[in-house]
Amino acid sequence: MGLMAQTDGYDPVNPPNPEVPAVTYLLVTSAQPAQAGSANVSGSKYTAGSSVYVYTYNNNGYVFKHWTDGTNIVSTSSSFYYTMPAANTKLTAVYEYDPASPDNPSGDYTKPHTLALKASPSQGGYFNYSSSHEFYQGEQLSLYAYSNNNYQFKHWEHQGKIVSTDRRYYYTMPDVNV
Repeated sequence: MGLMAQTDGYDPVNPPNPEVPAVTYLLVTSAQPAQAGSANVSGSKYTAGSSVYVYTYNNNGYVFKHWTDGTNIVSTSSSFYYTMPAANTKLTAVYEYDPASPDNPSGDYTKPHTLALKASPSQGGYFNYSSSHEFYQGEQLSLYAYSNNNYQFKHWEHQGKIVSTDRRYYYTMPDVNV
């Protein structure tokens, strides 16, 4: 029997080395101050060099300023593509309180009213405010609908009528429970 060199194929005597698993790094996001907003990603792992779409949504009374990774400003846009470094990273969405949009508006608004938010179907999504949150008459709300996996946002409805097809819906709290 002569010499044999095997190429292009499996050799049971000399199998190929297994693939090395990709090294991933943790990306954590937060808001400063903590109650000022929320982000779309936090606690997810990515490989170095991955492009991660990051965005943040402000809560009422706060205005977005910039994103930081420690002391460095990495973006002044509330949404941007972040290139994941070869290290665990914490990004912070920095907000500023906006006195022109107070949480408790001036005037004789002594009784808060309940805003009930409901996804249809119920497992289809969630909101930037918990259901049954209380607000005062005249408060300007920036509501946001998040879709769960395998669901797609369609529209906002109020009293059986479509009021917006955008995920973000600006709503003024009336003097009644909604």
